[in-house]
Amino acid sequence: MTASLYEYKEMCFLYYEALEEELKPEDFLTDMEAILEMWPEEQGKTPWAEMYPVFWHQIPQTEEQWQKARTNENKTRIGRIAFLHPEKLFSYFETPKHMVNIRQMEAQSDVIDGWTEADPESHFDREKAGGENFRILPALFSAGGDAEE
Repeated sequence: MTASLYEYKEMCFLYYEALEEELKPEDFLTDMEAILEMWPEEQGKTPWAEMYPVFWHQIPQTEEQWQKARTNENKTRIGRIAFLHPEKLFSYFETPKHMVNIRQMEAQSDVIDGWTEADPESHFDREKAGGENFRILPALFSAGGDAEE
């Protein structure tokens, strides 16, 4: 449905959304693999390292639901990376944000309340991120949906 590629130093971060759960980068970006450094995984080396689904707002169940969240003409795709002590985390979001509880309920998340109490600000390495929690990454390309880049 949409794909964007962001860069930071010698790393690239691919973000894509698809209705098919099993769609992998090698299904549509095989030509790019020749220029990628192989990443060590448990099962051996691979050109694509999976981004773990740490947090998301909502998983659309249909294309119509996915499109409805993108009706705002001012929607901007933004790739960002957080430097955490001692790990790194890539994150994707769109502005303006459309906050939805993942269970489709109009209730405050108990999990988020617990995370906030854990002092999340102390997890960020702001020196590496240029003084902020997240470093915004330049997009190499963005395609699909309402992409203009």
